[in-house]
Amino acid sequence: MKFQIVHNRIGSDIWANTRLRIMKKLVQDKGKWILDLGCGRGYVGKELQKNNRVVFAEIDAELIKDIKGMRIILDANKLPFKNEVFDYVICADVLEHIKDDKKILRNIHGLLKKGGKAIIALPAYSKLYGHHDELIGHYRRYDKKEFVRIAKEAGFKVKYARYSLSFLFFPFIVNQFMVKSNKAYTGKSPLEKKLLPLLWIISWIEANIKLPFGLNILFVLEKTGEKFKNEK
Repeated sequence: MKFQIVHNRIGSDIWANTRLRIMKKLVQDKGKWILDLGCGRGYVGKELQKNNRVVFAEIDAELIKDIKGMRIILDANKLPFKNEVFDYVICADVLEHIKDDKKILRNIHGLLKKGGKAIIALPAYSKLYGHHDELIGHYRRYDKKEFVRIAKEAGFKVKYARYSLSFLFFPFIVNQFMVKSNKAYTGKSPLEKKLLPLLWIISWIEANIKLPFGLNILFVLEKTGEKFKNEK
C-alpha cells in the first residue's frame, strides 16, 4: 500500500495511513455492505470499496463531493437507514465530535446485522484532553475501560482493542500542554513529499507493532442478539 497524502500534514497523514492500514487488516471480507460513517474525505471507504459495497456518510458535503459511489449527507444525530442493513460500520474519530455519543453508538448497533461489526477509532486518554481537542472540536477523549463499559451497555461484545500512534505520543503531549501551536493542524507541509519513504515505514510500524499506549485507541465491536440495557 502506498503512503497516501490525505491532509498534506506529516502528523495528520501518519495518523490517516496508520488507521487505513489497520482497518484494511480488520476487514478481509468481500461482498459486504459497509457504512463509512463520518467518512471525511473517504479514503478508508475507498480502499474497502475495492471488494465491498460501501456507503459514504458525512455531514460536510464539500468533503465527499468527489467520492464516486453511494453518498449520503446526514445530520450527525440522525442516521437515515433501516435497521440491520450493514455487515460493518466504520466510525473513525467521529464519536468524540458528537455531544451524545452514546446515542450514536446505540444507533450503530441498530444498523448492523446480527454478528455485524463496528470498527470504532477514538482519541485515547481522557486526561490528555487539551488544546488540540478544543481546536478541532472534540467533546472528550476516551479511556479504554470506560468505553468498553459504554459499548457493552449498547449491546456490543468487544472483540478487539488496540492502541496506535505510539510514535507521535510524546511529541503530541509537548504540543498539547507546552507549545500549544496550531501549525500541526493547519496549513500544508512542504517536506512531506520528500519524506514519503520514511513516512511509509513509520505508518507500517505503527500498524503492525502493538504498544501498550498510543494517541488513538481502536475497537472492534460485535453486535450480539442483546438490546442495549436501557431499551425496553
